[in-house]
Amino acid sequence: MWKREQAARDVFDRDVHLGGPLSFCYVDGNHTHEGAERDFENCDAFLQVGGFIRFEDSTGKGFGAFRFMPEVVAARRYRLVARNRNYLLQTMQI
Repeated sequence: MWKREQAARDVFDRDVHLGGPLSFCYVDGNHTHEGAERDFENCDAFLQVGGFIRFEDSTGKGFGAFRFMPEVVAARRYRLVARNRNYLLQTMQI
C-alpha cells in the first residue's frame, strides 16, 4: 500500500494517504532470515539518507535477523549506530 501511495484508515479511524520518504523504520517481523531481508528491502526503498532502521530481536542467535545484520553492515550503505539487544542502523551517503 505504501508503494502504491494508497489511502488507508489509521488507528484512530482517520483517513491517511500513504507513501513518500521515511526517516525511521522499526522492524519486528517474522524473525526468519528471508523475512528480515524482505522487511529491510521494503524499508530501504523509502528510507532517506541519514534515516534510521531498527531491527527487533536482531542480536539473538535464534533469529533470522541475527544472521542478516552482518550482510547489511558489510554492504557499507548503513552504519552501525548501536548493537545492544537490537541493531540500530543509519543510512549513509552513497
